[in-house]
Amino acid sequence: MSLYDRDYSRDDVGGGFWKSRGLLFGLSAVWTLILLNVAVWIVWTIAGESPALEEHFTFSRPGLFAYYRIWTLITNTFSHQDPSHLFYNMLFLYVFGEQLEQDLYGPKDIFCLYLFSGLLGTLGYLTYAQIQHVDTPVLGASGAVMGLLVLCALHFPDRPINIFGIIPVPLKILAVLYIALDIASLFKHDHVAHAAHLAGGLMGLLYWKFDLRLFKQGRGTPFRSSAASSLGWWARFRNLFRRKPKLKVVERRPPADDAIGMRVHTSSSVDPETSARVDQLLKKISDQGIGALSPDERLFLENASRKYKKD
Repeated sequence: MSLYDRDYSRDDVGGGFWKSRGLLFGLSAVWTLILLNVAVWIVWTIAGESPALEEHFTFSRPGLFAYYRIWTLITNTFSHQDPSHLFYNMLFLYVFGEQLEQDLYGPKDIFCLYLFSGLLGTLGYLTYAQIQHVDTPVLGASGAVMGLLVLCALHFPDRPINIFGIIPVPLKILAVLYIALDIASLFKHDHVAHAAHLAGGLMGLLYWKFDLRLFKQGRGTPFRSSAASSLGWWARFRNLFRRKPKLKVVERRPPADDAIGMRVHTSSSVDPETSARVDQLLKKISDQGIGALSPDERLFLENASRKYKKD
């Protein structure tokens, strides 16, 4: 396998509406999620106060415990009735999700993060509803979006976000403000699922802390530089059960002489200087991303890749 066959050397996971390695028909994860949310909102708009939509696209304690609508733990996170609620959630989804999908994660992992954050957000609301004995239905992508916000803030804490398009605020400050407001308003009856926001944000933290990626599709620098962390948690779990090669100690014999008294030896076709330069550039890719390489460095890796491949 050549150097440019490796995941960290590929440039086909870029941002934008379409991706060559996206989800449905190459569509990016962020735009796939936005279109799904918009589609459900359109159905709400056309159907109005539909009992069927309330049953299947909102979550509540009675819906789960009395009617066993387990799927609403997820379907409610794609559901909006208020257009302003939809607009701001999708705006935040685009701003934070696009950065993560383009810079660090692939579309599959961003889609999974949305689902996991939305699910944990719903479970957080369920816990709150159990404690407060609340049966009010909940819907919206806010918990899932909060997970993306927290994860993005952990990766890019000092990246500025323009509030109202005017006031630049570091992403870490914005995340702290949202979390603080949700904590302060947790037990206020203001028709906002603050518990869902906090639980969704917790998933973003867990995703960052334990590298819960299921797929190794990201471009650029993984958030941990070690080889073990760059593997997804599932790959590390599977490696625990793989057979390890057995090692044995063998006596190293001196090289034999040939018939005319010349010492027989073998040598690699890749010289130590080239090997050291390759290691240096691979470390640069790991630390800074493939985009940090100069054209000369890329050319050097291509030539070295062909030399390795011949071995």
